[in-house]
Amino acid sequence: MGEGLSLPHPIGIVIGEGAVIGKDVTIYQNVTLGRSNNNVSAYPSIGDNATLYSGATILGDVTVGEWAVVGANSTVLLDVPARATVVGSPARVIAIADAQTSNITSYTGSGLVGGPEKSTWSS
Repeated sequence: MGEGLSLPHPIGIVIGEGAVIGKDVTIYQNVTLGRSNNNVSAYPSIGDNATLYSGATILGDVTVGEWAVVGANSTVLLDVPARATVVGSPARVIAIADAQTSNITSYTGSGLVGGPEKSTWSS
């Protein structure tokens, strides 16, 4: 766990033994970071400055990028790009912030895309 971890409402938070949490991450109540049934040794990795809202579930060998936001009650099973906001179950990208200006850009793609070796969400 990185320095600056913020737990504003530290109730019901489950962090699996292999989860990696970056610096200045904020995790709200009832968030789960755990392994998936498909891969017993793979846990999530949370990038610096990410925010995980209430009830979010992040499972398996996925990366939540730096400055990403995971909405309340979302289920994340694939990578979340840096500076993206994802919501839903399964999670979908709804916005991506520009790295230079921090302006939010609407996202109209088909959904959350995993890394090169991972599968892609279909719409």
